[in-house]
Amino acid sequence: MKVSILQMEVKIGDIEANMRAVEEGVAVIVREQAPDVVVLPELWNTGYVPKVAAELAKGQRERLCPWMAELAMRHNITLVGGSIANELHGRVYNTSFVFDAEGVILAEYNKVHLFSPANEHHLFDGGDLLPTFYIGGRRAAVITCYDIRFPEFTRMAALKGIEVLFVVAAWPYPRQDHWDILLKARAIENQIFVVAANTVGTAGKVTMCGRSVVLDPWGLPLAMAGDEATVLTAELPFMLRDSAKGKINVMADRKPHVYRL
Repeated sequence: MKVSILQMEVKIGDIEANMRAVEEGVAVIVREQAPDVVVLPELWNTGYVPKVAAELAKGQRERLCPWMAELAMRHNITLVGGSIANELHGRVYNTSFVFDAEGVILAEYNKVHLFSPANEHHLFDGGDLLPTFYIGGRRAAVITCYDIRFPEFTRMAALKGIEVLFVVAAWPYPRQDHWDILLKARAIENQIFVVAANTVGTAGKVTMCGRSVVLDPWGLPLAMAGDEATVLTAELPFMLRDSAKGKINVMADRKPHVYRL
């Protein structure tokens, strides 16, 4: 499985400009990298200013889901569509959609852990499910930004048998070390590939740190970005996961009857 990340600078509140940037970026990625999967970051359509995103949520699902589906079909890719502010039945969610090459929604994930320091919990409703899906026979899941601080959440997906965890984010300075460490921890402790897409540039009062990364099940980077807009591409060698499990079988050595969570 070949994956590409579009690490982009999002224009706050300018949905049309951000759509153009994604459309042009995906076209370039497919032409130059020919990936199986393209990954977008969190709230790529509005930028991570939760108040702005929530205010612009109405109609975004109806507008952007068909658009992303067509983009996936046109380029014959699986599109992990970052996340968008999504109004549904009078409630607003931070929602990630995944589309296959036929434009079918493989997964719809509403961000569970809402980032209270940015008042996200006052502006969005949280989800309560973590769906998994298949890409080329490989089971995967997608989570959003703050979710990576909750190890039991990712472990839940790992126990369902995922091999790839996609993380879509808008993660800022000065917490870039947390980003690096938490992503590595999630990869190592669950022996999975982690494909993490972040944004760059300024959103409100914060500056996004970029550093999108593809990690193998040993927590080692297969590709890593800096803090500028770029494209990141890596092939996922699944034999490394078999090797990691063969040498240190974490899942077999678990003792669930001892844990009290």
